[in-house]
Amino acid sequence: GKVVGESRGRVGLILSDGREVGLVPQQLIAIKKSPVQEFPIGAEVDIIHENPDLNGRTGRVQGHNRGRVGVLLTNGETAGLLPQQLRNTSKTGCQEFPVHTEVDVIAGPHDGKHGFVKANSRGRIGVLLDDGQTVGFLAQHLRAVGKAAGQSFPVGTAVELVCEDQKLNGRTARVTGTFRGRVGIELENGDLIGVPPQQLRKQGSTADQAFPVGCEVDVVSDNQNINGKHGRVTGTHRGRVGVTLDNGDVIGVPPSQLKNLGKAASQAFKIGDKVDVICDKENLNGRGGKVVGIHRGRIGVELENGDVVGLPPQQLLNLGKSAAQAFKIGAEVDIVCPGSQLNGKHGKVNGTHRGRVGVELSDGTIVGFPPQQLRNLGKTPQQQFPIGTQVDIICNANPAINGKHGKVTAVSRGRIGIELSNGEQIGLPPQQLRAVEKSADQQVKIGDPVVIVSENQEINGLSGKVTGKHRGRIGVELTNGTIRGVPPQQIRYDGKTATREFKTGQHVVVIEGQHNGKVGTV
Repeated sequence: GKVVGESRGRVGLILSDGREVGLVPQQLIAIKKSPVQEFPIGAEVDIIHENPDLNGRTGRVQGHNRGRVGVLLTNGETAGLLPQQLRNTSKTGCQEFPVHTEVDVIAGPHDGKHGFVKANSRGRIGVLLDDGQTVGFLAQHLRAVGKAAGQSFPVGTAVELVCEDQKLNGRTARVTGTFRGRVGIELENGDLIGVPPQQLRKQGSTADQAFPVGCEVDVVSDNQNINGKHGRVTGTHRGRVGVTLDNGDVIGVPPSQLKNLGKAASQAFKIGDKVDVICDKENLNGRGGKVVGIHRGRIGVELENGDVVGLPPQQLLNLGKSAAQAFKIGAEVDIVCPGSQLNGKHGKVNGTHRGRVGVELSDGTIVGFPPQQLRNLGKTPQQQFPIGTQVDIICNANPAINGKHGKVTAVSRGRIGIELSNGEQIGLPPQQLRAVEKSADQQVKIGDPVVIVSENQEINGLSGKVTGKHRGRIGVELTNGTIRGVPPQQIRYDGKTATREFKTGQHVVVIEGQHNGKVGTV
């Protein structure tokens, strides 16, 4: 039945025989879909019935009435059945024959005719036949033959004719439009004709899909005036591709006369990219350079000697980032140049120019190298040794400072300013320094308990608490009240501070002094 209302905890139903009853909810089982939803008009169904004359028969839904489903059987009879006596076996007409579908009529007075679907209504399919008539058919009287002409052959599609007319068979063309189930095509000689879609075989993508604006192309044509020329796609129209050649001429050619070379120059090469030239000219082949501009499909390249040349993109190998991008000013580098007196030397980048990298060596000498002769060692001095970093000096050539400890105070021109433990200020290259885990400010804080670890036996092993920091030294108040200034490497943290060990609200016992034994709360 079907629910029609609810009152005083009971559910009102109209049963399939028309009777109205009220039942409590626990006497009902909800069906997920109504008969109308389960068996829409046009749906194909199998009958599952106790009556052997009906059981196993097939039909198509024609309507619904008072909870029953009207089914048109294959012999033309109509039966009204309960939903539970039916099984949905196929798509509806709307699903099976969407608008624009190409169809053949396979039964009735229009048997053998061809058309395309115009509409669906009340289980019937409206078909516009090739003779101009619009007729409504039952779904079982139609056979789908594929997509509509407009769907199968969009404007611009390259096609080949397959037909009995030997004057047309095998010729190639492009689609210019569709009308009343026929496909309009333009032959290579410019003739316009209309043919049924079954006489066409698609050759590939539409012009605008195969040759998007900006892509690079070569012309492959019988016309020797343009054959072999290179250009860039500027647009598509009526299936033809507009190409601006390298000399500035604009031509329109069918897609079949073009070879797509891929991305436009402006997409494949960016200003600043490093490139190698690959061409037949001995004075250019193998030379390196940098992209400085892009114009009319050609790439402007500044060679290492300063000359600027314009080349088509297919004569260039993109090496990626320019030297300026790969080597940041201040970055540490090693020179890798076998046979050179500078091979293995260390320096820092101080600039880039015309594809070469300027390197300041440890002795202050400035040299220029191509990037492929340098090995980037990673972080800049500022990244390796930020201000405040504790460092040890490693300089075997200078025993006076080798092994000493200090704190970074500045970074300038690739050198690190160090304040030694005795207050002396010196500047060293990064390779002569080793960072210690934490700076003094990070190791201990004012109030922290510490133990002194020193070669000075007078203070070695004494304990106290930090009172301050000055010029890289830690002020420590010893247990006897004496305050000493100690280098941070001679300090070891010794336990918890009062604020770390005792939290607010914690219960404690006093263990010495006049309040010994008393209990309290922090």
